[in-house]
Amino acid sequence: WIFLTGRSKEVINRGGEIISPFEVEEAAVAHPRVRSAVAFSVPHEVLQEVVGCVVVPEPGQPRVDLITLQKFVSETLHPSKWPQVLVFMDRLPCAGATSKVQRINLASRCNIGAVKETQAQTQRMFEAHAPHPGDSVNDSIRATVVGIDLQEVMRVMRIVQSHHGVEQCVVISGHHEHRKDAVCAYVTPEGVNTEALAETLRSHLHDYLVPLEIVTLSSLPNDPGGLPLPALKGLLHEHIPPRTATEVVIQDAWTFVLGGEPPSVRADFFERGGTSLLAGRLISRVRGSLGVPMTAASIFQCRTIQALAAKADEMGARVPSQYSRRLAAPSSQSPEPCGARGASPPP
Repeated sequence: WIFLTGRSKEVINRGGEIISPFEVEEAAVAHPRVRSAVAFSVPHEVLQEVVGCVVVPEPGQPRVDLITLQKFVSETLHPSKWPQVLVFMDRLPCAGATSKVQRINLASRCNIGAVKETQAQTQRMFEAHAPHPGDSVNDSIRATVVGIDLQEVMRVMRIVQSHHGVEQCVVISGHHEHRKDAVCAYVTPEGVNTEALAETLRSHLHDYLVPLEIVTLSSLPNDPGGLPLPALKGLLHEHIPPRTATEVVIQDAWTFVLGGEPPSVRADFFERGGTSLLAGRLISRVRGSLGVPMTAASIFQCRTIQALAAKADEMGARVPSQYSRRLAAPSSQSPEPCGARGASPPP
C-alpha cells in the first residue's frame, strides 16, 4: 500500500518519524470548541521538529489550551503526534483565490523559536491575525504569547459569583514554582462549592485563564493596600508526602523527569511543568520500575502521583523493596495579586 502524507515541505519530521499534518488536523477539529485547524512543523531543541497547530476557535466559545487539546487527541493519536505549540487565529492562513492552506514556514513566519522541554505550556501558546491571502509564504506574521489577564478573570468572577454564594474574591498569578503565570482564586465564605464555581468559569473563560485552584476562606486578610497578606499566599503549598510504596516509586520517577524537589502526591503533572514529551519519559520509568503496561495517555487520566499510583496498583505493580517515604519542601514562590473585596455583579 502507498499512503500519501503530504509534500515533503509540509510533513513534520519528529526525530526521524514522518507525521502527516492531516491526521493531526482531523483529530483536532473533532473537539467541539475547535472550528478548524492547520498542523505545521515547529523546530525542537532535540527532536528536530514537533507538531504545531493553528486553531480557529468556534465563535463565542472559550479557547482550548494546550493541555486540553492534548488530552482530547490522546484518544486517537500517538503521543508523538500531539500538538506542542498552539497559535490561535481568527481564520485559517490561506493563499489566493484557491484558499489553499499555507502551512509552510508558519513557525518562522510567526517567529516561534525551538521548543524546549523545560518551556512552560503557556509559553507555547500564541495569538495572531491570519495573514492576508495575497501574502507570501515568507512574509512575517505578528504572533504574541497569550496573556494571563487577571482583570478578565475578575470581571467574569464578579458576574457569576452571586450565583454561587461568593461574597469576596481575589485572583492571583505567579504562585507556582513551575507555572509562574498560573491563576488561582480565593473566595469567601468557606462553604462555597468550588467545583460548581470552576465549571461555571470554564464556560466563560479561556482554558488557560480558569483558576487551577479555588481556595475557600472564612475571610480575606488584607493589608492597607487591599492586597492579600503573605499568610494568604502560602495556603496553596500544602505538601502531602507519599503514603504507599507505589507513590514513592512514582514520586522518584517524577522528580527525575521534572527536576526540583519531590512534589506533593496531589500535585498535577502538567501544572508542575510537565509536557507530553516528558510524560512519555515518566511513564517509561514507571513501567520499568513497577512492571506495569502503562501508556503515555495514562498521565492525562491520572495526572497526580496519587492517581497514577492507584492505577499502577490496579495493574499489579511490583514495588522494589528499597523504596521508602520521602518528604518534599514547599515552594516559596510569591504570587502576583489582583483582587476585589466584596465585589458585586456589574449593573
